[in-house]
Amino acid sequence: MFNFTVAVLAVFSILTSSFTAYAGLANKYPGDIGIESDPNVVFVENFEESSVSAVIARWDSYKRSDHMSLVSDVPPPSSGAASLLMTHVGGDGDAIDLYTRLLPGYDELYFRFYVKIDTACNPIHHFVHMGGYNPPTAWPQGGAGQRPVGNDRLSTAIEPHGTAWRWDYYAYWMEMRSWQTPEGVPDGRPNPYYGNDFINDSSFSVTRGQWLCVEVMVKMNYPTTEHNGEMAVWVDGLPWYKGGQLVSYLGEGFPNGYWLRDSWYPDLGSGPFEGFRWRSVEELNLNFFWLETYITTAPAGYVSKVWFDDIVIAKEYIGPISTTSVYSLTVNSGTGDGYYEEEEVVPISAEVISGLTFDQWTGDTGGIANIYAANTTITMPADDVTITATYTGTQTYLLTVINGTGDGLHEEGQVVPIAADPPPPDEEFSHWAGDTAGIADVNSASTTITMPPEPVTITAMYKPQGAVFLTEEFGDATNTDHPGTVEDTYNNAGQDGDDNWSTDLTLNIYTWPDNSIANTTLIKWDLSTIPPYATITEATLYLYQVFSDEDAAYESGVHKIINVNPIISACTWNTYDGTNSWTGGSDGGQSDIAPAEDTPAVDRTDNEYKTWSVTNMVQDWVSAPSGNYGMLINSDGIATRDSCRYFASTEVADPSTRPKLIVTYTIALTGDFEPDGDVDFADYSAFAMQWCRNDCEELNDWCAGADFNHLDGVNLDDLKALTDNWLAGTE
Repeated sequence: MFNFTVAVLAVFSILTSSFTAYAGLANKYPGDIGIESDPNVVFVENFEESSVSAVIARWDSYKRSDHMSLVSDVPPPSSGAASLLMTHVGGDGDAIDLYTRLLPGYDELYFRFYVKIDTACNPIHHFVHMGGYNPPTAWPQGGAGQRPVGNDRLSTAIEPHGTAWRWDYYAYWMEMRSWQTPEGVPDGRPNPYYGNDFINDSSFSVTRGQWLCVEVMVKMNYPTTEHNGEMAVWVDGLPWYKGGQLVSYLGEGFPNGYWLRDSWYPDLGSGPFEGFRWRSVEELNLNFFWLETYITTAPAGYVSKVWFDDIVIAKEYIGPISTTSVYSLTVNSGTGDGYYEEEEVVPISAEVISGLTFDQWTGDTGGIANIYAANTTITMPADDVTITATYTGTQTYLLTVINGTGDGLHEEGQVVPIAADPPPPDEEFSHWAGDTAGIADVNSASTTITMPPEPVTITAMYKPQGAVFLTEEFGDATNTDHPGTVEDTYNNAGQDGDDNWSTDLTLNIYTWPDNSIANTTLIKWDLSTIPPYATITEATLYLYQVFSDEDAAYESGVHKIINVNPIISACTWNTYDGTNSWTGGSDGGQSDIAPAEDTPAVDRTDNEYKTWSVTNMVQDWVSAPSGNYGMLINSDGIATRDSCRYFASTEVADPSTRPKLIVTYTIALTGDFEPDGDVDFADYSAFAMQWCRNDCEELNDWCAGADFNHLDGVNLDDLKALTDNWLAGTE
């Protein structure tokens, strides 16, 4: 997964071809000096040794060290004095290579190397690889012509393809395509699979006779059922574009193109790339790097030369060797974070915090113009800098009391009296709702709240006089009151648009590419046990987050589904029931939802419940059950690609993490004439006084309240309503 503070900057640099702020890890280490000590670096080889034997001692295995030599030809930005020359001689073997394990294994890696290919070099059959074996081995395995099964191996190589001398990939993975048929499936002949390529542009040419910087990124899919694996290549720090789109960077939903046999052909007018499902088990990850010059067609005695230098493998984008440095600025309790060059003047500002007065900047303050000014500048030194805004006073937090008193700014731990406003006519105080953790007695109209270190909003709730007040849990979670009352699924755009995911263990919301909705989660609740005349005072959806990625805050709206009634066990991105399209076509239901009732910014804290307020839609469903088509939880349509949140579905084994809906509602006690909160003999006597009247209307208060349904006088329908509540509320 991307490091949000570093790699996302690199991704945006990729998309804009601009590397002005922070091109990559190498910018922190001019000439790569000291880069091996960076915590994100996994492996470095600069060939600065006195002998080839000293070099190969750092690798797990090698072939033909007698065809390797250390020479003084190095890349122009290199700080070293030697590179490795591999000299291939036709008729004297095919492969010259170095191989190393990358333990313990990684889910995302970048490898960068410098290479110069002689102008007279024979076409190269295989080149530089990275991949994984399960379990890892200290030597490269075979497998040419065979497709991996998902738990055993994967690899991708960057290669100067054949006589065309163009850069392209050569990848093996569990869903690779076959060369044998146009559809990419085997036809029964031997060795049906060879490495797949993806760029197929002769203009992406290999310039021979000069040093080039090549970098490749591979990102594993997670969870292992997903197709969110990725692959990218840069040459001299730049990606490759073709036909109006970025084609050297492949992932779920990008670029557009089509498959023909074992080759992907980018084409803006075709459909999106399905993404990589590199593996089926997490134990398979990136754990080897293989530097190779493999030539099979050279005439006997023909000499081909390839130079390598300055190899770096890291967990984030590296970039070409830099001649100038950038350094990180971290601003705690303020703004100005980023990466800057030495002597660059950077504006910084302290955060405004209620109840506190800015005091001064602390930390690495040597370059700050005025440490006592909340808004000032810092001149960057040749080093990373961390500064912190400090304050005097005591921080206060806002208490908002709806339908009551006690509003204001209060300190953490302060005990604040709160009181509910007088209830509306014919109603009485019920309880406090909202952020109630600190309230001494949620059932008391006058009580206190102890302020936590965060803003709090509470609401005084009311109910009809004498009403029954109930809180019930729906779903199949641990404390459910109504098991078997939930169905759930999610829909996935792209190649999975016709698939139903109702048996999956997760409910997913996902953004790809940038600012585009890729998943929608659908949930239906059976609320038939709630009487249609109930008043819903509060309803909250709970989903247990098990995984998150990219954006720190992910705005996910919950919508009432309208227009069509989806079948949860059959619906897909393209259809609401497995057959019929959504109103807007293949949109995952976007055309069949009401405006969002609640859109929380869901954070990246996993293994806890996230909540949405759904009171209004639940009231609608209870009042008119025929319109209960379920809810749709949407992905964030304004987010970085690969931003996502995964929640446990009702299919998971652990009931403590399953979806749940907690509903609080009131039911007025039909027949409580006094009213005193119960239905007893006194109420029956009052009802009997109105029996059989047929002149009930609003002017006589519907026969003193005995015509409960306000329809056709006081009759057996009203008697049944009374007997349904007989002795309700009594001890």
